[in-house]
Amino acid sequence: MAEEKKQSQPVDPKGMARRKLLTGAVGGLVVGAVAGTAIGSLGFPKTVTQVQTQTSTTTSVSKPWLPSKWDQVADVVVVGYGGAGAVTALAAQAAGANVLILEKTPSLASLAVPGANISGGGGNTHINGGLVVVPNDAANGAEHAYYLCWGTTPMPVCQAWANLGTQINSYLDNLGLKYTTQQNAAEMPNLPGASSVTISTVNGGGAALFHALDQAVQAKKIGILFGTAATDLIQDPTTNEVLGVSATSYPAPSSSSTTVWQPSTGSPLNIKANRAVVLCTGGFEYDDQTKASSLKMYPAHFYGWIYNTGDGGRMASKAGAMMWHMNEISGRCVPWFPDHDEAYSYQVSAQLTYPKILVDKYGRRYADESSPAAGHNWWTLLDEFNISVPEYSRIPTFMIFDETLRTKGGAISSGGSQSLPTQLGGTTVWSSDNSAEIGRGWIMQGSTPAALAAAINSSTIVGWNNDDTVTVPAGIKVNIDPDVLTSTITDYNNYCANGVDPDFGRSKSTLIPLATPPFYALPLWPGGPNTQGGPRRNEKGQVLDLDGNPIPRLYSNGECGSMWALYPAGGGDNSELVVFGQISGQNAAAETPRD
Repeated sequence: MAEEKKQSQPVDPKGMARRKLLTGAVGGLVVGAVAGTAIGSLGFPKTVTQVQTQTSTTTSVSKPWLPSKWDQVADVVVVGYGGAGAVTALAAQAAGANVLILEKTPSLASLAVPGANISGGGGNTHINGGLVVVPNDAANGAEHAYYLCWGTTPMPVCQAWANLGTQINSYLDNLGLKYTTQQNAAEMPNLPGASSVTISTVNGGGAALFHALDQAVQAKKIGILFGTAATDLIQDPTTNEVLGVSATSYPAPSSSSTTVWQPSTGSPLNIKANRAVVLCTGGFEYDDQTKASSLKMYPAHFYGWIYNTGDGGRMASKAGAMMWHMNEISGRCVPWFPDHDEAYSYQVSAQLTYPKILVDKYGRRYADESSPAAGHNWWTLLDEFNISVPEYSRIPTFMIFDETLRTKGGAISSGGSQSLPTQLGGTTVWSSDNSAEIGRGWIMQGSTPAALAAAINSSTIVGWNNDDTVTVPAGIKVNIDPDVLTSTITDYNNYCANGVDPDFGRSKSTLIPLATPPFYALPLWPGGPNTQGGPRRNEKGQVLDLDGNPIPRLYSNGECGSMWALYPAGGGDNSELVVFGQISGQNAAAETPRD
């Protein structure tokens, strides 16, 4: 037992060599690919190379928590195969570890997805916009991150992110990716250090980013068990040391099915981690019970990876981990309807060259729709609570627009996760003029502002689907005074004529009057791409217990316990997963092997 307790000290990220991090984490083969050495075609084999199966028997009457048999053995077990899992696995293997990835969803080959150019998984990385925050100065970047989190993320964590974050563009270069850069991109420009926030936007978006990572994983022959969901951490209750993972292996799906894949009854697996386990399972966007008990407001709906159900957080919690940022999201307000589990992507600050405003349940504007914070921090405005009713006064919010916007591409022109195959939750694109959505009753209309208020009030607005976790009535009553909505639109139009918004300071270039009937209203809910909460980690990527001490041999990366509270700018999560994937992967690989 004394030998099992012995561990090497994790690598300090501030002392890592630049060359080791950049060329090691991605792997020399990827660097070679940039220089002309191929790392594989766009197609992928039907099977994925696995690590060699090892079976060992460890029956012990005195250790009932220890499996009698290990079905798989690897040095580092990475749980989850999105961008966070891919970067972590590459870094751990480059540091000398034998790596096995567990991914809940089946491979795209097993689903017979036509034209697939990745092996499977992808998580939120595959469906996001491919933006990556890159601090242009480590000191200011760390300061800005610290202020964004109001000190809840310790300065050493902020420094670890910023120090390595300045090198992210080199990491993208080594993956062979092309990107454009934007300076002064902070969504909270008044906080200290904001000038350090730049964004690199990968050509081809998140799909291109994950494709490059998946190509690198395939080229390095890192093992992936698709259709295998981790369910528990196997832990020594005496030392709290994490020994491995209990998982469920699901049967292969029917290749002819076009319905959304869901986990079913499977076979148990026990997977030993000779060095460490790294949790890269994403957030809890599709766990209503956790959302209702943790977020600052409810309902909240998301359009990210539908298999983000808080698995990593639950496993870490049972292992004694402290949670953090459970009430934080990367979010805004988004369209959602009860006949579809996923929300739809929407940017508050998009299409502001056309007439539109946002109003609360009483028909009043409440903020500057052109604010930089509208991108991923608008959700912070939505928890205003009217205690006299009682109700949230801004849930739902309504986007008000007129015929001009509808005929110029519609209020919503994209369908969220439309890049995903149907079997993994891919959504359909909205009609180009929103006529189909008006026909479904998703968008309400009226010939005048007063008539629009009446249409809203007579509509049945449903905030969530009842299930076994949230059983209160889902209908939300809205009673907008027609005179109030009329006055709101009249005042706004006058501001447009004068070129000044005295209420909220909306930028002059976006003051476009609502003047062409009919008028429309689209209900919007708190939500967006992802939650941020989960197990707390330190600057070395180690998951911490309730006393702030590392849980031995347990690490994390990505949105499974993100460092962010307020969000820096589009691409904050991609930035974090690139940085902490390298830190957690290298430190996990540096643990002293048990065998």
